[in-house]
Amino acid sequence: MDGLVVADKPGGKTSCWAVSQVKRILAENKAGHAGTLDPLATGVLVIGLGFATRILKYIESFDKEYTGVIRLGLTTDTDDAEGRITGESPVPEVTREKWDAVLRSFTGRLMQTPPRYSAIKMSGERAYDRARRGEVFEMKSREITIHALELTRWDAAACQAEVKVRCSKGTYIRSLARDIGGVLGCGGHLISLRRDRIGPFSLGKAVRLSGSAPVAERGEVLAAMMPLESALTGLDCLFADAGKEGALVRGQAVLLEEGQAAAGREVLVKTADGAPLCLGRVDLEGGKSVLRPVRMLKGA
Repeated sequence: MDGLVVADKPGGKTSCWAVSQVKRILAENKAGHAGTLDPLATGVLVIGLGFATRILKYIESFDKEYTGVIRLGLTTDTDDAEGRITGESPVPEVTREKWDAVLRSFTGRLMQTPPRYSAIKMSGERAYDRARRGEVFEMKSREITIHALELTRWDAAACQAEVKVRCSKGTYIRSLARDIGGVLGCGGHLISLRRDRIGPFSLGKAVRLSGSAPVAERGEVLAAMMPLESALTGLDCLFADAGKEGALVRGQAVLLEEGQAAAGREVLVKTADGAPLCLGRVDLEGGKSVLRPVRMLKGA
């Protein structure tokens, strides 16, 4: 079974839990997910089944949209509500104008330091494992892009701000909450997070999972399943006749007609009847365009 399922992950569950639920509902052995959601977070989690697991990296590169709630005045060691409180400060009066100015300062390209409690590998080990052992270490900052950041609700009495974020791959909303609190001079942490969209996959297409996973859900999940090429709409598409299909399945390169595809590009190759065959790369060799298979999307 090859395809993509958009799940609405519930809070308190891991992304791996969501994958296991879909595998159990569909009796599928091979599955994976794109873009991990912390247990605290809910919302869109794209799960690939069968050969669709091979294109999850493309989904991970898509922009994402979130709705998050920041609690000002308290900092935690994990930068979210699941961590230990490490500091408390009074929250100043924050006007709408101040909010707009602060959020503007976090829009565009910027360097962000990921949380110490994150799955980022450092010297082959997850950062959260080192943090749990009490090790002292620094996380390297990396460039991200915040395309849009909007305040949708400010509860001054509860010191809570709800924000909507549209951002690039690699953005930590926990870090954003921490840094916004830092700029306001009182600290802050993330208390809730919902992913509303990743690329073309939104909550409107999502199947809500439950711990019981009754058999009745199978029909719902199957009805919501999308073809794997729905994640590859940005790639050029080529069609292979029977001869080229056989060569590509065997891992061999094939010649292309002049002008059939631009060199240096990755393309989606389909069989003559329109089924996904492989991802390939077009190179220029000896003045001729050559297509090499990179990742098969169909069995031999």
